[in-house]
Amino acid sequence: MIWRVVPGVLLLAGCAGRERLCDPVIEAPARATTSIGSSLDVLVRFVNGSAKAVHVSQLELSTDEELSFASGDRELSVPSGTCESPGERLVTLRFTPTRVGARTERLTALLDDTPGAVSIQLIAVGPQLDATKVVNFGPVGLLPAGSRTLEVRNVGTVDTSLEVRVEQVRAASASTRSDELCVGVLQGGRCEGAGPVPLRRAATMPLRLVPASAGQKAWDVELSAGAQRAVVRVLATVVDTSGCVMRAPPPVDFGLPVPPERARRQVHLENTGSTSCLVDDARTTDPQFVVTRAPSNVVIVQPGEVLSLDVELALNSVRSTTATLRVDLARHDSRAPASVDVTLEAKGASAACLRGAPEQLDFGTWRIDCRSSERRFDLFNVCERPVIFSSMTVEAPFELTSVPAPGTAILPARSVVAAARVTSLSGVGSVSGAVRIEVDDGSMSAVGLTVRGEPPSFQSDTFRFEHRPQVDVVLVLDDSPSFAMHHGRVRAELDRLAEHLGRETNARIAVTTTDVTATGPQGRFRSLDGGVRWASPATAAGRADFAALSALTTSGAEHQSCLEAAARSVTAPLSSDPTANGGFRRPPAPLSLICVTDDAEYTATPVTWRAALAGLDGGLVTYSVVGPFSANCPVDAPDLDGRHASTARALSGATADICGPWDSFYGVGLGSFGYRKMFFLSSTPQVQHPTFVVTIDGVVVPATSSSGVQNWRYDAATNAIIISDAIVEAEPDVLIVTYQTAC
Repeated sequence: MIWRVVPGVLLLAGCAGRERLCDPVIEAPARATTSIGSSLDVLVRFVNGSAKAVHVSQLELSTDEELSFASGDRELSVPSGTCESPGERLVTLRFTPTRVGARTERLTALLDDTPGAVSIQLIAVGPQLDATKVVNFGPVGLLPAGSRTLEVRNVGTVDTSLEVRVEQVRAASASTRSDELCVGVLQGGRCEGAGPVPLRRAATMPLRLVPASAGQKAWDVELSAGAQRAVVRVLATVVDTSGCVMRAPPPVDFGLPVPPERARRQVHLENTGSTSCLVDDARTTDPQFVVTRAPSNVVIVQPGEVLSLDVELALNSVRSTTATLRVDLARHDSRAPASVDVTLEAKGASAACLRGAPEQLDFGTWRIDCRSSERRFDLFNVCERPVIFSSMTVEAPFELTSVPAPGTAILPARSVVAAARVTSLSGVGSVSGAVRIEVDDGSMSAVGLTVRGEPPSFQSDTFRFEHRPQVDVVLVLDDSPSFAMHHGRVRAELDRLAEHLGRETNARIAVTTTDVTATGPQGRFRSLDGGVRWASPATAAGRADFAALSALTTSGAEHQSCLEAAARSVTAPLSSDPTANGGFRRPPAPLSLICVTDDAEYTATPVTWRAALAGLDGGLVTYSVVGPFSANCPVDAPDLDGRHASTARALSGATADICGPWDSFYGVGLGSFGYRKMFFLSSTPQVQHPTFVVTIDGVVVPATSSSGVQNWRYDAATNAIIISDAIVEAEPDVLIVTYQTAC
């Protein structure tokens, strides 16, 4: 032990003469260090260099919690001496720390009648147990409640591992039993207590409630780690919910909030039961509906009280939507309801007779100082009665460039054309809006509008190649006797289509006919021997199956119903019948319906069947027609009333003339066929002096190679980059097109 005088504490005096004398002093170590859980003796010396003995009395410590007297009397006599040979007496103090860290203790005494003192800095090192002081379950029901965790920590100066044990669980209130709290896990309704937990810096112990009665509950959980102890208080308010009856309101109607408008509603739930209800969460099944005012903690709803929740709707389209608000309840037994559901409804613009095609018009990305080109859209009458167009409005930064005349009558299954554009944008970022359309009965529909503003700059569009994208195709073939004149041409186009799909996509092709009479298939798929009901034309065997399934016959009814047959084939009951068409669809693969006929459309209720197709898969359905569109083509009956063309247009499909090639299916017509070579740019390039940098998998590819082979080209008519067969065959992954934008 090294002894030294603590500056400012020792009482020193000068000496004179050959036999120098000094005043009595107290000496002690300036610092004493030991580990928590152990003891250290600290020696204090009383030194007398004066000519007479000194009486020491009234020895006192500033605290006796961790530092105490281990030996010696509280009064002692220190013999006389000199500076060079003083008299001395020792007092032993014992340092027994219970917590880590530093603290300073002070020993005072009277040396004869003169006060003296010395300070000692005490330092305890090592691990030390600490724990959460209070764990509050809050209000809970009588069923075993959700678990909480009790956190234990080592707050010491070293991370030596401690082994923490639960010594006991004591009930701390009159209405509490110790076995109602499980420190551990429940196995078959029994508590499996937590064993010793190794603690280096932090660990947790699970807590579960098994309440036997209602009331205010309190427990003390005593923990130990060697000689160290900690006590955690656990609280809970157990509520009798046996008579809880939470009544939900009828469906909440949010009306028609056209984007970017928002609709807000209050949802009121009343406790009509005889006891309290506990509500511990509220959420919706559709992210368009957001609970903006919900319980942040468990809420007790007394009998007769009403819980009000605020819900906000921000539609991201103009489609109708329905969601569920689910309010979770604490339960008193396993038979009680775990939640109460409220239906949330938004009619959407599609509930009106006039439906936009498309319903959402995306202008892409535009420079903030530019005006967009005009975009056209159709307003299609899906009702079975004529409607009278009244008005159409839009707000900045969008403007209408073409509007039907007020009073225009739109017959069922017919459409009118309108157009809009974006005026100069004022800032960077996404902007939403809507064209509001009103008809004579006051009902409103809408076409959603979006545009993304960007500063004047070069634009980079990134496209990822889908290698062999999935597509499900249903062919509806005319099998009437009069169609025989077209069999040769149609057979060649069908084989060409199968070859294209087999090469470019992962396709399934099923076949039915246009005959929906009592003796016809009425949408049921053809099948081969062995039960083959569709073909995948990627292989030779698949193409042979397709040729057999798509055989052209003349045994069907004379007048055709393309739309009805197509809709029947992909809707219930056929679509869900495993012995019929069930199992064909592969969501989320796009579905392409293609009718091939030389006759007019004779579907009895086209509006009904068109709506059935429009409601499938959120718009991933296209309906196309190879039909009697040319006046110079011999056909059974031309499409004079426009039913074929208008239905294809309303359902984002393509059209091709029965007497011509089906080229429109391989370009912009059918998005479901993959667009493997054509990539539409999000902005319009500077076409006067176009500058394109095309990068494929990190390598810049020139438009024309050194040998004169064209790798890609820009098509101004479609605003797209079209890549060559050679690049597609190399199966690239990422295409990046960088170009200078222009107004």
